[in-house]
Amino acid sequence: SAYDVYRLDLIHLVPTTDANYPAVRFSTDGGSSWHSSAGNYLSQIISIAQSGSIHGGTHTGAYGWFNGTATQGNQTNEGWSGTFYFYGMNDGNSPYMSGVYNWCGTTRNPVLNIGNVYFYASSSAVNGISIIPDSGGTETWVSGKARFYGIKNS
Repeated sequence: SAYDVYRLDLIHLVPTTDANYPAVRFSTDGGSSWHSSAGNYLSQIISIAQSGSIHGGTHTGAYGWFNGTATQGNQTNEGWSGTFYFYGMNDGNSPYMSGVYNWCGTTRNPVLNIGNVYFYASSSAVNGISIIPDSGGTETWVSGKARFYGIKNS
């Protein structure tokens, strides 16, 4: 690939179904299938609530997990936004993403999240990324925008 690093901006995503966690899955066959076996991903999350309380944790599973404190809703004023960077996608050497993102609930109580997702499933290059609400992988987003950029090799 022409890029070492990729950037993804997600702007006010809202899931079709209430009470989901934002999640990621990677593909090594251009999106024909998504790696979804247990243990494929390791997520590390730190969340800071509006109250100042801090929550940290890890998650190992069939998807990369983004939210450390609460599920994402689809009610008025709820939404999820963030910027993510993807590294090591071309060499198959445990590619990972990291980002800063926020979630806002119905009472406009924002939660700041800082996290990483590591992908262990393959030694092949990653050439597909799916950002999904965590409800079995078939859920969709009712609204929001995504912008994806490649950062050129120097």
